[in-house]
Order: sequence, then C-alpha cells, then structure tokens
Amino acid sequence: MVIKGCFSGEDNAIEALAVLEDYHFVNEFYRALYIGVAELMAAGRKLTPAAITERIAAHPTYCKFENQKIREAVVEYMGAFVGSWEMQKAVERMLAKRAHRDFLYNYSIAVNSIENDPEEADAAIEMLQAKLLELQMPKGAKKLVHIKEALPEVIHEIDATRKGEIEPGIPTGYKELDDLILLCPSEVTVLAARPAMGKTAFALCLAKRIAVTGSDVCIFSLEMNKKSLLKRFLSMQSGVNGVDIRTGRLNQYDMEKLRQAETELNQLGIHIDDTSYTTIAEIQNKARKLKMKSKKLTIIIDYIQLIQAKKKNSENRVQDVSEITRGIKIMAGVIDAPVIALSQLSRAVEARQNKRPMLSDLRESGSIEQDADNVMFIYRDEYYNPESEKRGEAEIIVAKQRNGLVGSVDLLYHNTQFLPKEYSREAS
Repeated sequence: MVIKGCFSGEDNAIEALAVLEDYHFVNEFYRALYIGVAELMAAGRKLTPAAITERIAAHPTYCKFENQKIREAVVEYMGAFVGSWEMQKAVERMLAKRAHRDFLYNYSIAVNSIENDPEEADAAIEMLQAKLLELQMPKGAKKLVHIKEALPEVIHEIDATRKGEIEPGIPTGYKELDDLILLCPSEVTVLAARPAMGKTAFALCLAKRIAVTGSDVCIFSLEMNKKSLLKRFLSMQSGVNGVDIRTGRLNQYDMEKLRQAETELNQLGIHIDDTSYTTIAEIQNKARKLKMKSKKLTIIIDYIQLIQAKKKNSENRVQDVSEITRGIKIMAGVIDAPVIALSQLSRAVEARQNKRPMLSDLRESGSIEQDADNVMFIYRDEYYNPESEKRGEAEIIVAKQRNGLVGSVDLLYHNTQFLPKEYSREAS
C-alpha cells in the first residue's frame, strides 16, 4: 500500500519520505522501488517508469531486478488511487510492524545475553523495557502546519479555559503559589534545595494538596521507604507530632486522630513506590500503567541524583545526570503528565553570604536547568540565621518558568509542614 501510494501522488510520497527509511521495507523489490522514489524526489525529478528503472538499474545492490518487472510494477501502481488518509494509516502500520520486529530481535538478543552471562540480566531487562516503551509511544513524524490551520484549535482551547471548561493546569493547593505557577501536563518542575530545607516535606505537602483536587499522585521515593513516608502523611493529616509518632509517645487521643487521618488519607489517590534502585525506564513503565487508569496524574520523583543511569559505573556523573533529566523530560511528554523532580543543590550556596539558591547552583548537576520547564527553590532563613525575623517561614522561589513569570511566595513552616500564611501556628 505504501509503495502504491508513493506512485499515486506526490503528496503521498512526501508523507512516506518524511517518516520512512528504506530499511522499513522487508521485501527487497519494494525497498528498491522506495529507494528509487526517494532519490528521484530528492533530485526534483518526476516519478516515471523510465526514471525509476534507470535509478534501480544503477544501484549496486538492486540492479539485479529486471527492467521489465520494474516498469510493469510502476505502471500498475501509478494507475492505483490511494487517498491521503489511507496513506497515513499505511505508513503508521509499517512503522508499527518495524517496531515489533525490532522488539522481537532485541528480545532474542536479551535472552541469549542472559543465557551466556546471568549477571547481564538487569541490563538486558532494562533494554527490553526501553524498547517496549518505544512501542507504546505515538508513531509517525509531525508535519509542518500553517498557523491558520493550528490557530482555531488554540483559540477554542483559550476560550474553553476562560469558561472553566478546561483546567489550565493542576493546582498546587497553595493559592498564592497557584497565582504564580500551575503544574501543566508534559512539563517538568524541578524542586531543589540544600539538605534540611524540607524538599521531601514540601513534596509530600504538594502531593496531599494535589490529591485533594482530584488528581492521582504517584510518588517515586528513592531515599525514604514507604513506612517513613506514610508516617509523615499521618502526621501531616492528623497534626500529631512526627517525632512522637516515630518514638511511640502517643496517648489514646493521638491514636484516635491518627485513625481518623488514616480514613481521610484512604480517600486520596496517592500511590507510592519506594524502590531505591531504579531507572527512568522503570519509573515510566509504572507511571504509564497508572495513567491508563487515571484521568489526571502528577508524578513526584525524590530525587534525581539517586536514579540509575543506563550505563552503570560511569566515571562522568554530570553526563549521567544529564541523561537522567533528559529521560524525565521525555517521560513527561510521553505520559502527558506534570512531573515534580526533586534535586540537590551544589555546595556553592554555603560559600555565599546570601544563601538563597540561584539557577547557577544547578549547573554543576548536568542539564537539570536546561531540561526543566520550571525550577522552584526552598529557602528557610532561620536555618542559617536562628534569630531571623522570618523564623517559622519558608520562601518558595520560582526561579524559572518557561511559560510564565518568576517570583516567590512565603509559607509557614511548622512541624515539617508547609502551610499557607493565613494559617496560624496554633491552627496547625
């Protein structure tokens, strides 16, 4: 069908050439014809039986085909009619078939690799997971589009957003922060801070508040185990001190509050994976399965530097982190969900008089700043200045926003919780 389409109209040939290579064709004769089409189109020549025959006859590999056979095939195909929609579907089918063949080929390689060296099992399985994800990704190339074709859809989306029919993004649950930034599908928001600033605590606060809005939240915790995270959630929801929960210094009233918190948390769509040794391919697999069951999904990763790169024992950690952050960005697009990825900051912060984080503090960690759509920092002045006027407060700094403004929002920080400023400490 693809070859017939190429000869039935120039637009169809362009459709195929934008996506397909000669190796997509298993049949050698069809591959030869396609090479002839590609070469003639590149030279700006018309697709005629004589021209195609001439091109194939000059090819070192495919000159074996008889000229008469080539001419007869071209004449037959030029007489066929293949519509643009049929051509598009034929190209998509060919891409899918090639992808499946490649997967089966890689599967056989992986099996042989494991049989010959069982220690290579993890690498082989990771490779197969990556190939499986490729199969699930949308096929085909995006076309050039004139703005008059694209603008009506954008105007409709803007109007629907104005009317409240479409949500512009997933709210963070903090009103002042929502006025500055929203979590949009396919975007990566990096949340970074120095140790003890409360990265995980703020991420969990975001998770709970996002879940309250009706979005499922998937937390990949590479540092803390599931039980530790759940104890934090219970403390957050019940108001019972986290230290008392860990040490068991609780009275009956505390236990009643914890059981009530359990009931409330059970209603939220929060999912936790505490696999400490994981890769982007594994994270994407799990998140994609959840997205298939969920209308809205937010992914939280704690944290970037603990994710395993494809090439183990790499001497260049900056290169590893660059590979990981690029993988996170691709994952956000494939799953079409916002991703909040926690990150460490360089020690350069500690050497400055003003210890508020800056984007340059991320640059030593590969391409984090480049791949992130948004970057948020956490800064608590009382950590460095015990007598600070901002004791009990945390500054959330939006240092980068690809599609919006930068700025900062002050929140209350109490008992590892981040609360809107309208809350008093007594209410917490």
